[in-house]
Amino acid sequence: MSALVDIIEYVATEAAAVQDFPVMMGPMPAPESVSVAYGSGATDTTFLDKGVSLNLSVVVNGKSADQAGILDAIATIHQALVQTKDYPTATDGSWQVTDVTTAAAPDYIGREDEDRYLYGSTLTVRAWLPKPIEELDDNGS
Repeated sequence: MSALVDIIEYVATEAAAVQDFPVMMGPMPAPESVSVAYGSGATDTTFLDKGVSLNLSVVVNGKSADQAGILDAIATIHQALVQTKDYPTATDGSWQVTDVTTAAAPDYIGREDEDRYLYGSTLTVRAWLPKPIEELDDNGS
């Protein structure tokens, strides 16, 4: 799988682990759920060996009739991802998450006809993609 797919799956997995709403992939959540999707992103630095550091915007949205519950769920996701000290690295070394920060705190977006509240937020996931694995020498550099 590509590094970008692996990274968004990491965010979704962590989001599901720290709160009780189901988590889905995509920009708009189903009723009574949280969704995660890429909002945008850009290369921060390109190194001479063509390794790159990336800043990836990940939107985290929620929809629920329980306004306090959905706000708390999204806030908990932010707190857990921002404060962790153990970010993942691909088993093959092809990518590594180096930091997660809050770009936009959980915020009220609106209310649907079925009395479901919509909240949205944005995380910035910083990742490093080193030079391709086939270019690494026996020492891993």
